[in-house]
Amino acid sequence: MRVFSQQQKQRDAVNPAFSSLLPKETRFHQASTSIHTAREKYGDLMSSPTRGGLRQASLVVTEACTLEKHIDNFIVDRNRRIEKLSSRRKRGGLVRPTGESHTAVSLSQIREQDNKSRKAAEVKMMKAQLREGRRVVNLEL
Repeated sequence: MRVFSQQQKQRDAVNPAFSSLLPKETRFHQASTSIHTAREKYGDLMSSPTRGGLRQASLVVTEACTLEKHIDNFIVDRNRRIEKLSSRRKRGGLVRPTGESHTAVSLSQIREQDNKSRKAAEVKMMKAQLREGRRVVNLEL
């Protein structure tokens, strides 16, 4: 329970105001659209080195989009695998009583069983001593 509360505190430690400081999810799409628009509108007016730079910027944005999709897919796959492992049946965790064995026994039941076994052992010992005594008497006669 203590570990769970510590984990919960760590999750809650992130201030919701920080999410406004994160970059937008659509930043790569907006950059790609802006580059495409600039190329369409002003492509004829730009010099060839500028068009080459715009082409390179377009390739970089495309690569960033591809990387972001790859990372998102990896995160989704990882979360799915973790969920699958956590929902899998735990083996050997549940013990059910079979026959005369019980998993839940009270202290009084343990004491009663101990007394019964001690009495049975005493009776057995007394019978063995009586037999030994009879054997010795029979040998002496």
